[in-house]
Amino acid sequence: MITKPSVALWLDTRRSKKDGKFPVKVRVIHKRIPYYYPSNITLSEAEFITALSPKPGNKLMEAHLKLNELELQARETIDKITDELHLEFDISLFEKYLSISSNDYSDVFNCFQRKIDDLKEKEQIKTAVGYETSLKAFKDYVNRDKLSFVEVDIDFLEGFESFMRKKKKSLTTVSIYTRNLRTIYNEAIDDKLVSQELYPFGRNKYQIPQPANNKRALPDVDLIKLFQYKPEENTWEEYAKDMWMLSLLCQGMNMKDIANLRYKNIQDDKILFTREKTKRTKKAGQIPIVVYLDDEAKQIISKWGTDNISPNQFVFPIYADDNTPLKNLRNVEQQIKMINKYMRKIAATLEIKQDFTFYAARHSFATTLKRQGRSTEEIQEFLGHTDKKTTERYLASFGDEHKRSIMNDFVKQLKKG
Repeated sequence: MITKPSVALWLDTRRSKKDGKFPVKVRVIHKRIPYYYPSNITLSEAEFITALSPKPGNKLMEAHLKLNELELQARETIDKITDELHLEFDISLFEKYLSISSNDYSDVFNCFQRKIDDLKEKEQIKTAVGYETSLKAFKDYVNRDKLSFVEVDIDFLEGFESFMRKKKKSLTTVSIYTRNLRTIYNEAIDDKLVSQELYPFGRNKYQIPQPANNKRALPDVDLIKLFQYKPEENTWEEYAKDMWMLSLLCQGMNMKDIANLRYKNIQDDKILFTREKTKRTKKAGQIPIVVYLDDEAKQIISKWGTDNISPNQFVFPIYADDNTPLKNLRNVEQQIKMINKYMRKIAATLEIKQDFTFYAARHSFATTLKRQGRSTEEIQEFLGHTDKKTTERYLASFGDEHKRSIMNDFVKQLKKG
């Protein structure tokens, strides 16, 4: 007796779209293996139930008819194979007759592209760009447009790392690319596209490189030099120094969060905001950041900020409501590029040997608090980290001068004894 697969309409509630709805798929289960086929329809959970009911209403009638048609086509195709042709059911034959394919669902590169499209739809543009760069790197490595999950094993990953190193790419770059691939692989396991047994990452498998954390915090003596430096007024150099100091004085606020500030975020002598980095990734338990403004920070905002014409007005002319998310991202990247350029000029003037960037302000804030004896838990709250380990990575090691001082005190104590 020929065994037929089961067919059902399925709401994929694992990852929502930007509007909060979920994709509807046709699910075919053959020999306990599920295959999923897109319908190009997205519905909420309540809408899905209503759309499948005998009385879907005018609003959902079109979805009701299309979904029923897709399910009917799948069932008729199965009947054709098993009842008319008297063949054992085969998924490739099913796809051939139905003129659809799930092959792309087991292709790494297509999974990458779906991830990218999903991120763009949710306006997580910077993350999407990162995945696009990773996708290009893996395509360059295999030199073709298809890659199955089965091929991604320990040898593949070690070969990719070697390939990237020969191209003079840093371990940090390799780490970013392979972590993105690991995310794609994990999601494929969740989607039942590949077996957990084939998972190539982890202990006794491929270890994603952990590059040395190059401490980017400025020593106290250099921070004092920078704070006291007076550049020529109304120049890019003055703007760069002020924005760098604003980040430092605002608890290491990054440029994206500075750009996203609106006047409604400023309440009396403090700023209240949620970090853009965690806004989408931490649906529950988001930590609101409270920044207490001193006179120096207020002066910088007054000097370079826009006119406060409404609570929704952006504080700085970096973002605009009518810009696309990509345009706003490019504006932030340009700001950082220019600030880094002129901060390096200031560093040369002040004979600061350490090469530092805008992001060093955040590390410097955290490290300065640590040197002042603040606990990691206190610093964690200031930075808005949900994980203490993240904070610990920010805290630079004490410099040689500080270590020498500790040893001198230690020896003095011995001599006193």
